Amino acid sequence: MPMIIFFMRQNHKKKALSEILDVKKIEQVGKPIETANGLPNECYISEDYFAYERDKVFCDNWTVIGVGSLIPNPGDARPYNLLGIPLMIVRDKDMKIRVFHNVCSHRGFKLLDKPCTLKNVIRCPYHSWSYDFKGNLIATPHIGGLNIHETEMFDKSNSNLKEVRTTVWMDIIFVNIHDNELEFNEYIKPLEDRWSKFIVKEDQHSLVHSRDYGYFNLDVKSNWKFAIENYCESYHLPTIHPELNKISNISDHYHIQGLPNRFAGQGSKKYNQLIEENKTFNNFKNWNKELSKNSEYIALFPNVMIGLHIDHFYAFWLEPISINETKEHLAMYYIGDNSVCLTDTDTKETKCQDQFSEYTESIKNNEIIATYSNGKVKSITKISGINKTVTIYYFNSTQMFMRREYKNGMLWNIEFYNKKGIKLNSGSFSNGQGELKYYRQNNSISMISHFTNGKTNGLVKLLYSNGSTMVLGQCKNGEKSGVWKEYWTNGTLLSNTTF
Repeated sequence: MPMIIFFMRQNHKKKALSEILDVKKIEQVGKPIETANGLPNECYISEDYFAYERDKVFCDNWTVIGVGSLIPNPGDARPYNLLGIPLMIVRDKDMKIRVFHNVCSHRGFKLLDKPCTLKNVIRCPYHSWSYDFKGNLIATPHIGGLNIHETEMFDKSNSNLKEVRTTVWMDIIFVNIHDNELEFNEYIKPLEDRWSKFIVKEDQHSLVHSRDYGYFNLDVKSNWKFAIENYCESYHLPTIHPELNKISNISDHYHIQGLPNRFAGQGSKKYNQLIEENKTFNNFKNWNKELSKNSEYIALFPNVMIGLHIDHFYAFWLEPISINETKEHLAMYYIGDNSVCLTDTDTKETKCQDQFSEYTESIKNNEIIATYSNGKVKSITKISGINKTVTIYYFNSTQMFMRREYKNGMLWNIEFYNKKGIKLNSGSFSNGQGELKYYRQNNSISMISHFTNGKTNGLVKLLYSNGSTMVLGQCKNGEKSGVWKEYWTNGTLLSNTTF
């Protein structure tokens, strides 16, 4: 029997706030700091309060449910469960992101179960009612009897998908379920005004999602509010992040208080850009140069935490699962395509070593020639039929740095050379098998991975230029698998990510 979605609050009758806790305790939270208290315990452990939050916090306000980079192409779609409210995120053919209630207008059947790319329509699995990507009902098979798909008694325009009020800012998808919030431009203006000394509208459009290690999620055994509260203060740095505190301690931070119930956070005056081989990532064009070491970390209520730096931006958004379960999502962005690595592990290092220089590609006589803006050749790819390519990368237009061969879309052979033309030890990798060592142009090893039949299988290790471990994880058939660990240069664990 088909599973039909009913809009019901599971196991909970709607309760007023006064029925859940002593309202005077809430009033005490807003008192001057000298006499104020934190939120009462009920706000973290009460199922009734968690249900109350859904309506009064997540449905009444602009709430984040994802980022546009996860659905980059027309027809890309993802389901999202907002505390029991089934939603569906879709990019239409005009590249606009839309959010609908993830239920068919006919019998309330769930339309989408998992992320996918839709071909032409959103089709209900129950009776095959079909909608276009704008939510319009366009097909009602057999509605008038067998092979009779139209009837005068039914007007399809009255049964379109229910669209949710949606906007996208800095690639972040905001929804207002109850359609009762102020206009988003007005909502976000205080923060944009604050950040005008760093970025302007033009700069927002220059952000590009990092397709390599640019997204991950964490399952946290915690109420979602703890993450927000932690993010808004730097008091915990000496005890929780002692290594970070050595670089930027409490005295280097400042507090940020935006409009009440809108945003708050902290800033730092000690952000240092990553420099490698005298190169840095691209910077925001309009950033105040006197504030180049400033960075700001703001919680935009209720559920997104954002970080702004002169050379990158990130967004953490929280997906509450239960009173003591939260899923944290992170998306990372840089400025311009040339600051972003490619997705697959095999091509990562080659792209990244030139990520600070723009280049163009031209095709001539079955060759793809990539050339920097100064006229020097980056690489030449020779195409042999449809199943084989050989690419040669150069130090300076003529001296070979790397030779890479692909067969049937799989990495088959690879060779690295130093600036004297001497071949470097690339491990045991040959004919798509074995251990492979990747090199930077300064001859330091950047990555060690293992291959079977031209695809990464087994241990993958990324290294800093000093030889210490940056990332450690496993791959299966070219895809990340299991737990991946990221480390600081001193060996301290930075994060765990499960794939």
